[in-house]
Parts: sequence; structure tokens; C-alpha cells
Amino acid sequence: MMPGPLVLLGALILRFLAGTGEVRAQADAPDPLEAILADERTPVLLMFFATDCPVCFDDLLDMAYFIDREGLPVRAVGVSGDAEADLREFVGKYSVRIPVIRDQRGRIRKRFKVDGFPFRIVLRGKEVVFRDDPYLPLDERREAARRFLAGGCFR
Repeated sequence: MMPGPLVLLGALILRFLAGTGEVRAQADAPDPLEAILADERTPVLLMFFATDCPVCFDDLLDMAYFIDREGLPVRAVGVSGDAEADLREFVGKYSVRIPVIRDQRGRIRKRFKVDGFPFRIVLRGKEVVFRDDPYLPLDERREAARRFLAGGCFR
């Protein structure tokens, strides 16, 4: 029996084990994004990035740290179209501790009309409740996301 189309497209969830830089592939979910969004009570911050983006690692780690420090009930998830080997190297190098979806064919990126990196979207269930403004400078975009997340709308 052949795997589902998203598995064939290379979309799989990579779970990074805290502090070890190890990567565990989870290919059992036919649509990794749907599996993450199944709990509609917990908002999800999708952070789109590329391993060759010079500011992406800083943005990814900064937003994950902000959510953790503030104790926000938000699940941070990275989304990248990079090759699995590149993602493993990136995770080890920068000690990324959040789950990452490998979106090799860009289906998730296209679904949310993401053109550049880094880029953030907050979902509650399947509804987009926050979206980066790509016309603002990166620092302003990051601050807008922080204000939205800290605004108490999820508490």
C-alpha cells in the first residue's frame, strides 16, 4: 500500500528532543498540520523559516523563548521547506526545541500565501487570527506578533 499524498510530498513532522539536538521523524500523520491543529483550544503560532535565512534562527528562537517566558498558552511550530538533513543540522546548531513541519513541496506555505522568511501566522483551529505584515521591517513585525500574543486573547 502506498503512503498518502502528503507523505509522498515529503511533509513530515520533525520533533526535536529538548536539549539534545536530535531529530525524530513522525510520518504517521497523513497531514502533519491537521494533526497539530486538531486541538482547537490551543492557538498555534506557525513560524515559517529557511535554514539559509540569516535572521530566521534568531526569530525562531526569540519567539519560542517569548512564549515560554510569558507562559502563553500558544503552541509554537516551525515550518520549513528545507531538506531533512539541512533541518537536522539547523536544529543541532541552534538547539531548536519546538516541533518543525517539513513542507518540502510548499503546500502549507502556499495555503497561507507566505512569500518570504521569516513569517508568522497564528491560528485558532483553522482560522487565521494573526498574520505578519510583510511590508513592515522585521523588528516591527516581531513586536506586533509579541503584542498580539501577549494581549491576553488566549488566556
